[in-house]
Order: sequence, then C-alpha cells, then structure tokens
Amino acid sequence: MLAIVALTAGLMLPSASRWIDATRERGWRDDLRAALSSLPMRAFQQGVPTVLDPAAIRLLVPDLPASLEIKLSAPLRYGANGVAGGAEITLRSGPGKQEIWVVEPVTGLVKS
Repeated sequence: MLAIVALTAGLMLPSASRWIDATRERGWRDDLRAALSSLPMRAFQQGVPTVLDPAAIRLLVPDLPASLEIKLSAPLRYGANGVAGGAEITLRSGPGKQEIWVVEPVTGLVKS
C-alpha cells in the first residue's frame, strides 16, 4: 500500500512542479502587461513625460524572474498627454522561450 502511495506521488510531483512554474510565469506576464498598459494613463495623470529602458521596465514588476531578458526596439516613450511612442519589447525567459510584444504608437496598447 505504501509503495502505491509513493509511486503515485512520484508520478504526480513533476506535473505539479510544471504547473506551478507555468502559473508563476503567467502571473508575472499578466502583471507586466498590466503595468505597461497603465503607463499612458499614468503619464497623463501625472502630466510628466516618461521614458523607459529595459531596467526601468524591470522596476515596474518587482517579481520578474532574474533570468528574464528584456530588449526594446527603441526606448518606450509616453508624452505628458499620455500618447505613446510605440516600440517592440522582446522577452526572453529561457532557451527557446521568446515572445515579442508590440506597444502601439499613440494608444500604448500592448499586443503579443
């Protein structure tokens, strides 16, 4: 009986670990997308132009993985009126895991 329980636990543990990792990744991606999407309104409300580089983007979401590589096609710019300059954001979270998000000019909408 104990062997069956141990075998079942051994089979389920890798699946549970992958599920937890996927959930964490989905969480920081959602948080990053929400933070980027709020930038046009934040710049407008504060009345201050904002320019972000990869290091500044990393500060938007404190729980981003240290291994995440962020590259921008151009600095992310938002005018005091909330208008976005537009850019591409490349996120590389591991070997073979690359995603490109587009921040649309004017609206600042984030699309993947």
